[in-house]
Formats: sequence, C-alpha cells, structure tokens
Amino acid sequence: MSTSPAIVSIGEPLIEFNRPKEGDGRTWLQGFGGDSQNVAIAAARQGASAGYLTSLGQDWMGDAFLGLWQAEGVDASRVTRHATAPTGVSFVTHGPSGHKFDYLRKGSAASPSAGRSQFTAWARARANSCFPTPREPAKINP
Repeated sequence: MSTSPAIVSIGEPLIEFNRPKEGDGRTWLQGFGGDSQNVAIAAARQGASAGYLTSLGQDWMGDAFLGLWQAEGVDASRVTRHATAPTGVSFVTHGPSGHKFDYLRKGSAASPSAGRSQFTAWARARANSCFPTPREPAKINP
C-alpha cells in the first residue's frame, strides 16, 4: 500500500495449536491466533485499509503470518523480522471449564524486550485509528 492504513493494529500474533475437544488427545490443528491480528484481518475483510505492526521471528511461523496477511489484504509493510527471537506460539486445550491457553511467548520477536515499543509511536503518528491490545489475553468464560 502506498499510503498509511486507516486502521493499524499492534500486538503479538501467535501460531496456534488447538487440540480438538473430541479428538484423540494427540492431534493438534495449526491455526493463527492473536487478538490484535484478528482485528486487522476483520477490518480488511470489511473493506477498510488495515495494517499490522509487530515483529516476527525469521522462522516458518513468521513466513506463514506474512502469507496470511497478504492473502487477507492487511498491510504488513512495517512488520519486522527478528533474527534470533522466535514467533510466539499458543496451545489451546478444552476441558470442563472451557478453553485453556498455554503460551510460548517469553523472549518472542514481538515481546517488549525485542523492541516492540517502536511500533506504537509510528502507528499513533500515521494512522487514523490505533488499536494496541493488552499483553495478557482476556479470560474466556465457558
């Protein structure tokens, strides 16, 4: 995109591995998670000019996210790749109390220690709407 997106979402995308509740207990389905990237995709699907700011590892997971955002029409031109920090991962299981999330995020490419704060200043200066999301996920009640 040649101009700044009207909506910019900032956060950490997570490659998601979901173990189906009715599955064999060993099968995991790979998907894409992270509330902030979901916002950018939803906005683009509704026809808005949407962008996403984050950092990804230089790994297959980062490549997968870039492919997803390109297919969905999300401007990822400001996404950076981190040479040594991985893309974040989440595991979702299901039990009597609902969804349970486990994360592999410490030291991930989008963590504050890897330089994420640079994104907020850029987005606030250029976007009409900026949606930074909290570092901790919302609790999901059954």
